Amino acid sequence: LDVLNTGAENNIAAQSFAVVHALGAQVVVCGLVSLAVASSRSWIERNGGFHAPARTRLRALGIATCTVLFLQILLGALVRHTDAGLAIATFPYSTWDGQWLPEIWNWAVALNLGHRIGAIIASAAILAFIAQIWAANCAGTGVKLGAVLPVALLAIQIFLGATVTWTGLNEHAATLHLLVGAFLLASCWTLTFLSFRFTEHAP
Repeated sequence: LDVLNTGAENNIAAQSFAVVHALGAQVVVCGLVSLAVASSRSWIERNGGFHAPARTRLRALGIATCTVLFLQILLGALVRHTDAGLAIATFPYSTWDGQWLPEIWNWAVALNLGHRIGAIIASAAILAFIAQIWAANCAGTGVKLGAVLPVALLAIQIFLGATVTWTGLNEHAATLHLLVGAFLLASCWTLTFLSFRFTEHAP
């Protein structure tokens, strides 16, 4: 409710600032994570969790995963700030009779469906990145154990996303969905950031 009569509810400029604010928050969180990791004893005195040079493929996959997550958060912010959260009111299907694609299309429906498709792409990227870490000989035990966190967060995030639809946009579920998304990006960025710190030779 726009109690101050600013016109922000349907003001594209105000909505744009809200979306940029949401994305800026993700950048700040990842920046703080980088500072915390780079200030840790493991990073300064040893190798940040990698006991041999990390493969270029692992690093590239980490960057790609974080990019996909960032774009997915962008879509989520657009859905949130344009009130498109219930443009598709069923989950996992797009219609009440079990169709995967919506019967009626508009801007809100396209955004909502895009966010759902983005979730599938982001999930695949996260799982591929984590699998690469677990398979990498260069990753230490601490990094491999830490890689369990994004998988757990991903499961929680999918459940929360479904709950948002099932409960008709419950505000608590929606807020938790937003927070877990930020934690998911931060955890994947942490693993990616760690892959850029290593010793030249394994101990």
